Amino acid sequence: MPNPPHLHYHTLPSTSDLAKHLGRLTGAHVFPDGMCITADVQTAGRGQFDRKWVSPPGGVYFSFLSFSPISSRLCREEKEAKGLRAFDPMGSMGRQNVENPHVWLRSGAAKPDALPYWIALKLQAWLAKKFQINTEIKLPNDLLVNGKKLCGILVEKISRGDAYFGVIGIGLNLNQHLFPETLTEATSIAMLSGETYDKTVVTEGLIEECALWFGE
Repeated sequence: MPNPPHLHYHTLPSTSDLAKHLGRLTGAHVFPDGMCITADVQTAGRGQFDRKWVSPPGGVYFSFLSFSPISSRLCREEKEAKGLRAFDPMGSMGRQNVENPHVWLRSGAAKPDALPYWIALKLQAWLAKKFQINTEIKLPNDLLVNGKKLCGILVEKISRGDAYFGVIGIGLNLNQHLFPETLTEATSIAMLSGETYDKTVVTEGLIEECALWFGE
C-alpha cells in the first residue's frame, strides 16, 4: 500500500467517529485504504467500551480506514462469533506464531478480538525499534510500561451493506509531562526518555508504518 493521504484537524470530538462516518458514507470508492484522520486534540476521544480517552495537546491521535481483505475477514468473523468463544490470542497455532502474526491471521486460526491484538503486537515492535521502549500488552488493546498506559488502540468493526471495514484508532502519549489527577496510571514517551519529539514526524512515521502492516 502506498503512503496513504490524511486529513488533519486541530480539534475534533473523535478521529474514529469521523473516520467511521466517512467510511459508511463513501466506502473505498472515494477514500483509499489506509485513509487517516489526525487531530492535535480530541474533545470526546474514547477507548474500548466507550471509556473516555483523555487527549490533550502533545499526544498522537489518529484513526484510519482499512478496507483490506484481512480487516474485512476478521471484522466479519468477529461480528459473527461475538460472544460465542472466549478470546485466545494464540488460537490453535501456538505461542511461537506471535512473532509472525500476519501468518497467524491468514491461517484462519485467529479468534475474535484478533485484530486489536495483532495491531498491539505491531505497535509494540515499532515502539521498541523507534524509541527503544519495551512495553507489555494489556489484552486486548493497551500498551503499558511498568503498569502505566502509554498507548491505546480502538478497533471498530463496521458493516456497510454486505461488506465490512475496520476503523483503527490509535492514541499514543508522546510529549505530555502532566496528566489529569484522575490519570495516575499514565505515562508518555517524553517522560520515559527525557526527550521532546517532533509530533508531526512521529505521526507521519507511524502512519507510514501502519500502511506497511496492512500492505503485507
